[in-house]
Amino acid sequence: MFRYFKRQYVLVLAALGVSIISSIVGPVSALLEKNMIDAIVQGNREEFQSVLWHAVLVVLAAGIIYYTSALMESRFKNRFMMDMRNDVLEGIMGKGTADFQERDTAEYISMINNDVDTISSNFSNPVWSLVSVGITTVLSMTVMVVYSPPLAGIAVLCSLFSFLVPKIITKYIKKSLVEKTICEAALSVQLKEALNGHDVISAFGVWPGIRARFREANKNLADSLYRFTAWLSALQNSSLIIGKAVRAVTFLIAGGMAVRGQISVGTVLLFQSLYGFFSGGIMTFSQCVPLLAGCKPVIDRLMAAIDGGDVKC
Repeated sequence: MFRYFKRQYVLVLAALGVSIISSIVGPVSALLEKNMIDAIVQGNREEFQSVLWHAVLVVLAAGIIYYTSALMESRFKNRFMMDMRNDVLEGIMGKGTADFQERDTAEYISMINNDVDTISSNFSNPVWSLVSVGITTVLSMTVMVVYSPPLAGIAVLCSLFSFLVPKIITKYIKKSLVEKTICEAALSVQLKEALNGHDVISAFGVWPGIRARFREANKNLADSLYRFTAWLSALQNSSLIIGKAVRAVTFLIAGGMAVRGQISVGTVLLFQSLYGFFSGGIMTFSQCVPLLAGCKPVIDRLMAAIDGGDVKC
């Protein structure tokens, strides 16, 4: 699957460079906020004005960087889908007549359209997200360790809870994703049968039976999409709830340290901002890994078609 990343290696490297730069913006902004708050508390007007000007420059630069990153990411995803669709069609058309006829052409069409779109949404997007947030997560943790190793350690330990629920949900996401793929193919078969056989259906009056099969396939697809969405929502919300709870605990501990004079008020806010980036990266990881695992059967199916193997799901 990573062959498609290699094909666009120039675009990938350029996008990765922009992502690295954009990943630095978050921690840098948090540091500027920390210095600004400390300057306000200390009544240091000159320091406050200096930090404020730096913050304005960072905001302006961030707008340009984020826009460029979004464009390059979108470009790569479009190329990813285009290359995969081309390869799937090449693989299917390269099959012998007997092998080709083992499958309905509607299933091949579903693979080229639906399966490739599924991989783009649930493989390409998560991989890109992991790369993007991974850098921010590492930088945020580095800054936290520099300012307060104990608080950084507490943040890491608490964040481990974010992996518990997603680990349980992974198998259900994988099952529902496979089911969704099968139902999409079945609907394509029924749709082809109805449209290609219009003359025969009209002549022999078999439309009620065709309509019943199409509606059943359509309902099965709708139900499978609902189940997949439900499990995906459970994954996302469980990680979000755990992340907010851990952030509240971290804030209470940091606030207690500030009251005792162990850290400044600016440092408390710094940790809140940095932990937001850090926990965001942890949540992204805990959400993306199940999606990547769930995509494996669909990826195997497409790779088999591309490389000339069996295309069964």
